[in-house]
Amino acid sequence: MLSPQSNGRNLLTPENFMKIVKRCIPEELIPSNWICDQPDILSNAEELLRAARGKLGMFESDVELFKTISDFLGVAGCADLLQFDVNHLYKTAPIMHLSLKGVPFLYKVDVYSYALLFVPCPFENWQSDVVQFALKNYWRFMENQLRSHLNSHCEMVQLHVDDFSRFVEKLNGYANDFSMKACGMFEDLPIYLDSYKLEDYQVYWTTMLELDVAGSEEVHKVINSYSDKYPFEENKHDYTVMLTWIGVVAKLFGKLITENSMNLLPFHQNVQEKPTVRLFTNGKVNFVIADELLMSLKSKNMDVSKFEEDVQSMPRLSTFDFRDVARKVSLEDMKNIEFIRVKLPSSKLVAVPIPSPDGGYCVLASDALLEIINDIIVAKRVFQTVEQDQLDHIAEFFDSVETFFRSDRGIYFISLTDFDSIKQKWEDTYASMIKDESILVKSFRRVRNGGFSLEDFKNQLKQFNLSRYFPVDEGGRILYNWKIAQKPREALTMADMHFLVFQMQLTYFYFTFNKIGKFLHSQKVCTDWAPFMTCEWCTNQLITDTAHLNFVCEPVASRLSDDSEEAVEAALPEAEDQVLDNVTSTKQKKKRSKKTKKTEKAESSEESSETSSNPPLTNQLSSTVVLDS
Repeated sequence: MLSPQSNGRNLLTPENFMKIVKRCIPEELIPSNWICDQPDILSNAEELLRAARGKLGMFESDVELFKTISDFLGVAGCADLLQFDVNHLYKTAPIMHLSLKGVPFLYKVDVYSYALLFVPCPFENWQSDVVQFALKNYWRFMENQLRSHLNSHCEMVQLHVDDFSRFVEKLNGYANDFSMKACGMFEDLPIYLDSYKLEDYQVYWTTMLELDVAGSEEVHKVINSYSDKYPFEENKHDYTVMLTWIGVVAKLFGKLITENSMNLLPFHQNVQEKPTVRLFTNGKVNFVIADELLMSLKSKNMDVSKFEEDVQSMPRLSTFDFRDVARKVSLEDMKNIEFIRVKLPSSKLVAVPIPSPDGGYCVLASDALLEIINDIIVAKRVFQTVEQDQLDHIAEFFDSVETFFRSDRGIYFISLTDFDSIKQKWEDTYASMIKDESILVKSFRRVRNGGFSLEDFKNQLKQFNLSRYFPVDEGGRILYNWKIAQKPREALTMADMHFLVFQMQLTYFYFTFNKIGKFLHSQKVCTDWAPFMTCEWCTNQLITDTAHLNFVCEPVASRLSDDSEEAVEAALPEAEDQVLDNVTSTKQKKKRSKKTKKTEKAESSEESSETSSNPPLTNQLSSTVVLDS
């Protein structure tokens, strides 16, 4: 099992940890008295939670806060996205993804960063800083060189785990008592090296180790920056050992790439690769970005005639359901494509971006909307301070960005550029129309051991002055009873209190902006957002589907022979898991018998009947919400 040299605690210096915190958490929730000066992430996260005094109570612990941060450290090429300070050490945490065939893949732009996680440092004190900075700069240079030759920075490459493990084992073997091993190597060095100056010495090592000359310049820059404080003549042995280690790491990594024919510059070019397409998983839904599918298949001269015009007519960053891909791409081509599962991370406060096919970044449209609503409810606490007539400004804002949140496109992404524009428009609206610095917002009360009661919850809502717009008594009862049905009252925490208070305010958007509910339904997240509510569009869809099955499919099937019935089944949409299996296997799946299907259908009808006999919480809550027009 591979174990990174960085265990998560020492990935970032305080300076770069501050940068990622400001990206992950709205500025209103970051306490002004927080001092970020601890040597590791978890200590700084713990201090942040302590200084926040309940503002960040949605996080159960510093470990959960760290998970949110690590989601951003896992974004491909995140060092540039987060604008890390290159003068301070940092390591990112690239994620390995598996294809449907079980093959591990990495984003090409992340291969160097991933390898760096496993590189040991057999030095201490200032020598350790020199080596880590030199390797980071060398790696970063090589990474930038690679980026400039990629068609898209969402390109992925296979990771040969066994060979990578041997690479790590060799490094660990060399690192063990490396100084002594290096001294043994020096016995064979030419005598005249003793008279070399630093510049000559660096040229010698670059040539002998066959390193990339331009990349080596980055190493030399770091060495030179330390040579004033630690003169070369006085520390020649230390510099010799350090340069040797850097060369060993670089050379072993280059050998790993070339021996595995990984298409990564400058080691390899024009290596034949299978087309790769990311298969995003969000709950039970699987989909691909249409532009990426077209781009990847065209680059390998595959037949795209069945869907090229469709993609070109679709808005940017639209998606295809995976079942649609199976219909549009031939079965033979489907078997040759590496569909790589990428689970989209979810954040409590902000949307986590992913690389987009055009070289930028994008976020799920539903995640973009959630971040905006989180900013309204959690960060700026608008409903605690806003007056009735100011609610119209929120409505006007959503009207102005309506084209970004459409319900007629299926699941789709929004470019980070567009999303930044949306956020700026909201900030301008808030600053000019809503913000009132004279009103002091109140903090969450502490939740003691043993959970909290319904009265505690309702008192918290009233303390926040939310009774002006929300049915605190009746709505609070519905929400609280739903929660304790999922979790014992004694186990409720501050995070649960935050969740329930957020859910109460979220109902405003459901019942005030009908289009938001419809949009969330189209994005398949309607019940994820408000799990205590029933989506009216899901209910309508269930009625429609049931009618279709009862009045269309059954009469047709009853008039067909057994042979023709199989033809109808083949033409009907396949189940999602069956489509996935067809990609990974050529074996024919055994079809379910007619009797089995009727049994499943009868069970489904019984479940539907049971569901309809219980009035949905949506109806109960909507009948109690009082919103002035």
